[in-house]
Amino acid sequence: MAESRAAESSHQRDSRLEEQRQRTAESRAAETSLQRETRLEDNRLRIVESRAAETSDQRDSRLEGQRRRAAESRIVETPEQRETRLEDNRLRMEESRAAETPEQRENRLQNERVQRQNSRQAFSFMPTFKVKGQIYHRLGSLLPLPNENHKFLQIYFMGDEQQQVNQRCGNTDGTRRNIVLNLQRMFHQHNNLVKMFKTALERMPTDEYRIVIRADKRPPGEHERRFNAPTVDEVAVIMVGDEFDRRDIIIQKRNDSLQRISETHRHMTLFSTQ
Repeated sequence: MAESRAAESSHQRDSRLEEQRQRTAESRAAETSLQRETRLEDNRLRIVESRAAETSDQRDSRLEGQRRRAAESRIVETPEQRETRLEDNRLRMEESRAAETPEQRENRLQNERVQRQNSRQAFSFMPTFKVKGQIYHRLGSLLPLPNENHKFLQIYFMGDEQQQVNQRCGNTDGTRRNIVLNLQRMFHQHNNLVKMFKTALERMPTDEYRIVIRADKRPPGEHERRFNAPTVDEVAVIMVGDEFDRRDIIIQKRNDSLQRISETHRHMTLFSTQ
């Protein structure tokens, strides 16, 4: 079978898969409710056995494949298909919760509470990710944008602890204020990252200044070329030291979006000048 499939053309493969889909659809349309339940239970058992035997690398590969397929599928779906998918998810969730035991329900609610608590104390919404072997975690800005509420990392720098608790409880319904307050105090007292970021915020300048360069107002005794007005809109950066074999240059725009300068971009040569 392996040799046969290796030799088939793309047209033959598509025809074979289409025939398999038709046979599967006809078989499932004719099965009874008992046969369907038996088939689904067998599938669940096979999946459980397969996942129990897989390595961590195999698990990561499987999950990455699932995420990629889901992303590709959702990109091309129409609004009607999206609504159908969400409705199917809601129905499956309702059926699952209706069939769960009191113990299963308590475990589920406990897991949801833990996830909410972790989210409230999180430094950001984005998980840790890896680029070229280097681990990164996008934290965002220490202060919110104008007319926006504090969230995630920004809540640690709002002011007194009562304001922080109010904001955390307001971001998520069904919270227990005393638990949030105790967790918050623990982080402020023992978490080194919280202390470090609070120090960084205290050092951040809050005043806004404008740089005005007037070439005709050169101070007496100063060289005239030190005060030339700029002729082009460019940014110059001076980095002290010589350990800059690799540079990861990211520009944060005024709308809080980030733009990375690729190492292959022609402007990158300017940053490589020693």
